[in-house]
Amino acid sequence: MDTDFDGAWDFEEVYDLGTDPLDPDTDGDGLFDGEEAYEYFTNPLIPNRW
Repeated sequence: MDTDFDGAWDFEEVYDLGTDPLDPDTDGDGLFDGEEAYEYFTNPLIPNRW
């Protein structure tokens, strides 16, 4: 299940990524956690600067 619809499964967010399964953008940088982890290969816990 992907409760926040960010592209990362809740289980992965809690146990692998350390992100919030209820917040699609845990670090608040404008990219969904799933995008950061699986498309851009950046850390979804550290805000990116664009």
